[in-house]
Amino acid sequence: MLDIYSFVQVVASVLSLFGKFKFAIKLSKIMLIITLIVSVLLIAFYLYIRFVGTSFIQTNEYIIKNTNIPASFHGTKIVHLSDILYGSTINKDDLNYLKNEINLINPEIIVFTGDLISENYDINPKDTEYLKNFFD
Repeated sequence: MLDIYSFVQVVASVLSLFGKFKFAIKLSKIMLIITLIVSVLLIAFYLYIRFVGTSFIQTNEYIIKNTNIPASFHGTKIVHLSDILYGSTINKDDLNYLKNEINLINPEIIVFTGDLISENYDINPKDTEYLKNFFD
């Protein structure tokens, strides 16, 4: 037969377990919230670096002074383009803007390096013709 002392011990044990269970639930909710916040931040960071961070045009002007450069090159403007990745983050409007910016600089030399077309972009004949005309 169960005496009062044993009954109180059983009830206390059950309440103790319930309290730990409530603590475990609170802890799992906190971990879930932290996981969701970290996931949202990672997704936002990825979207920023994929679509925003790669779609701006950066213009830097450097003055190079070197006695080995012939006097005929003094004042020569050189534009260097790199990794346009057309179809991924750059479209026709961006290229038209880029062309206008280059024309404002009025360079004597234009150097293009890097990838012109994104490897994941399925280029069509219209784009091919547009890009050919762009570089004329």
